[in-house]
Amino acid sequence: MRILLTNDDGFDAPGLQSLIQGLAPLGALLVVAPESERSATAHGICVHRPCRLMRRQLPVAGSEAFSLDANPADCVKWAFSSHCVGDLPDLVVSGINRGQNAGHNVIYSGTVAAALEAAMHGVPSMAISLAARREEEADFEVAAAFARHLAPQILEAKIPPGVMLNVNVPNLPRERIRGVAWTRQGHARFTDRFEALPRDNPPDKAANGTQILRNIGDAMVISDDPECDDRALAEGHITVSPLTYLMTHEGLWRDPPTLDLSL
Repeated sequence: MRILLTNDDGFDAPGLQSLIQGLAPLGALLVVAPESERSATAHGICVHRPCRLMRRQLPVAGSEAFSLDANPADCVKWAFSSHCVGDLPDLVVSGINRGQNAGHNVIYSGTVAAALEAAMHGVPSMAISLAARREEEADFEVAAAFARHLAPQILEAKIPPGVMLNVNVPNLPRERIRGVAWTRQGHARFTDRFEALPRDNPPDKAANGTQILRNIGDAMVISDDPECDDRALAEGHITVSPLTYLMTHEGLWRDPPTLDLSL
């Protein structure tokens, strides 16, 4: 198996390094990851500035690695268009992200966007995230093992083109995980709270009324529906959700509302 790995936490992030070790037994790895953290960049791409590409070293025989001063979707685009021309990987895996990517978070996630970019090219893919909160120590072992378990099955299952699997793993010991749930995207969202933190706003810089704000929203509202990824994850399940980049509401397209669409 030929596997492309990427993430949005940066090339040196512990989650990516755990994923490399976990998937190395499955075949040849190509790692193309952002040079530094690119969290919450969604599906943004760099089109107005040059990007630095650096060859990197990995302690895995037969693997290749690069870091790119760009976003996760850019990493997949470069790999497909410049390095794997005519010989695309069998599978793309994005992660392991530190922090869950369930509910509304998938819209903002660079981790999910990288997997969706692969799906747009017809390549099977998955994003995998560990639901570790800021104040928690992140243990990537279970997530890496589950990625290794799921990866070959994605190819055998013949997931439809244009669909990727979004995986979220509780930050719990294996014995406390309640199982694996096949879920749909829920409605979890972080509440927004913008603050002007003192370290960003020294008194001598704030005299003109300008403030430097940070969104430090830390409360999360989750779905009530047990079939949703956010609820099942909160209850201790690993969640696997099929996602697509196609955003048309098929029901409304086939049965449109009464609108005056004349010009």
